[in-house]
Amino acid sequence: IQENAMIVAGTILCGSVEIGCNAYIAPGAIVMNQAMIENDAYVGIGSLVLKKVREKKKVFGFPALPIE
Repeated sequence: IQENAMIVAGTILCGSVEIGCNAYIAPGAIVMNQAMIENDAYVGIGSLVLKKVREKKKVFGFPALPIE
């Protein structure tokens, strides 16, 4: 977990997860083993992250998909 990352209550981090600088993980999100949340990325409420979330991208859903 890097500097200024915000992981809100109710988040589940499974196994070897990497969280970049200034990343935000909303309440109820689940980040599965070996996933990476890069710098300045945003994970929406209740999302299931199965793979890498690229820098400055937003993902939402179950499973989490990018929102442009």
